[in-house]
Amino acid sequence: MVLLHELLHTLGATDKYDPSTGIPHYPDGYAEPQRKPLYPQRFAEIMGGKIPLSPTKTIMPDSLTKTRIGSKTAKEIGWLD
Repeated sequence: MVLLHELLHTLGATDKYDPSTGIPHYPDGYAEPQRKPLYPQRFAEIMGGKIPLSPTKTIMPDSLTKTRIGSKTAKEIGWLD
């Protein structure tokens, strides 16, 4: 996951987490920002880095199947207009 995250930086993707806490920014750092209820999230947005379980608790995904590319990241790397 870290390798893909870093590779996406070379394509223009920006970090979507707070560097001091590692907690993903809402909404761009969340894979499912419209999910009801919001927590726990099921996936990590690749540039958010972690799966938010609550506003202050996160876990690292254990595989790429637990990650998604959000719309802002997709726009940054040229996948969306």
